[in-house]
Amino acid sequence: MTVTIFDEIAQWVFDFNHDGVETSSLSAEDKKSRVLHFLSTAKKSLEILNQDKLLVVRTIHCYNYDKEDALYKVISINDTNFTAVESILDTHLDKWTGNGFIPPIILQGSTLIFSDNENKFLDGIIKVMIDFSVQDLHITTYSDCWIPIDRNDQLQLEMAELNAPRLQQALSEIYQAGFHSVFPAPDEPYCDHLLPQKGFSVMMRPVMLNEVDLSNLDSSQRAAIDKYVFHTNTSL
Repeated sequence: MTVTIFDEIAQWVFDFNHDGVETSSLSAEDKKSRVLHFLSTAKKSLEILNQDKLLVVRTIHCYNYDKEDALYKVISINDTNFTAVESILDTHLDKWTGNGFIPPIILQGSTLIFSDNENKFLDGIIKVMIDFSVQDLHITTYSDCWIPIDRNDQLQLEMAELNAPRLQQALSEIYQAGFHSVFPAPDEPYCDHLLPQKGFSVMMRPVMLNEVDLSNLDSSQRAAIDKYVFHTNTSL
């Protein structure tokens, strides 16, 4: 199995803030209530990713309240139990006094990737950022394992068919967990990252079809590849 890690391949931003009010304008009591509700939804989202092994959190980057060595610190997670992650998130928020800016948290770890000959945990595939200030959850992928032709022009149809539906299903469940909106929205085309997106799907630019030999594929395989092709009137 060969999976390459790039810069941001694709990203989804889930917005929890229903009325667009920034937490800095609220009273301490209202702010804490909102943030706790948001944190609960963020935890559900992380649990969804964890259940299908799309993100097994190994490191958490968070604000260093003690400020002894650095402004931010990295916490390693050795416990495979998801409650360890929840505990650290709770502790992070407990140290917030209710006044001022609540620093974001970044979570990274391992993703179980399926292929035709092996299944393997790989680091750096997915990153999550919890932004308390605007109550957004950012999910970013750094791999092209979700499409049938990788960015090195290698065919990987089975890998895409095994993994892309897992990501799409998880993102859909996260959206339904309590978020007001998501960008890009379901079925919305978007093409400002390394790969285009359509809703919860990572897509391919049509030009990628020209870089591989598809002559040995049968009609069902070609149809499977075609569903990943990003068609739009917008010039790519």
